[in-house]
Amino acid sequence: MKKIFLSLILIAITLNSNPIDAKQLFNIEKVKVKKESFKESKEFYGITKLNESKTIDIVSRFDGYITHLNANKNYMNIKKGESLYTIYSSDIASIKAEIEIAKDLNKNLYDKANSKLENFDIKNAKFLNNEVVISSPISGIITQKNVNNKSYIEKGKTLFQISSLEDIWFIASIYQEDLSFIKANMNSIIKLDGVEEPIVAKVDFIYPVFNEEKKT
Repeated sequence: MKKIFLSLILIAITLNSNPIDAKQLFNIEKVKVKKESFKESKEFYGITKLNESKTIDIVSRFDGYITHLNANKNYMNIKKGESLYTIYSSDIASIKAEIEIAKDLNKNLYDKANSKLENFDIKNAKFLNNEVVISSPISGIITQKNVNNKSYIEKGKTLFQISSLEDIWFIASIYQEDLSFIKANMNSIIKLDGVEEPIVAKVDFIYPVFNEEKKT
């Protein structure tokens, strides 16, 4: 009976140089690990997994109504600075009115009103009249969407989860007799279904974990 162990490999993917559709990351792929000293290589199949440390939540800091939803589906590619949604908030509209009134009359009141926008983390946001355009702070994919167009949202609600694709995990299944072949920092080549160019990576971690479901 063969025992299957798992080897965890970190893959660095830069969207600018390797434009990959998000859905391609969740197919079955294979990795070729090459041992330079003997010019020997072996192939293992595995799956990709997003790096949780590069995942962020988009949480609303104020109540309001979504007037336009740009990030309207899961696994949508999004770029840093690209609009996620546009929102109308009576609280923000009131603060904007305070700023307009105070800017030529009272510097202290003007600064105080601007500090309110800072507390809402929208001081540098784009404003369309009394609506605010909320942009993505990172490039990546929408892995969770909890809002629809024209929805009313409350302060503290998590609207999106966005995961960066700068690096992802590749989890390869390796038989026990091949485990001695795998070494940390070994060169490897990741081949994704539907992606022409292979991705060069290195073995980052090796975890000897027995997999009951895949034993043969």
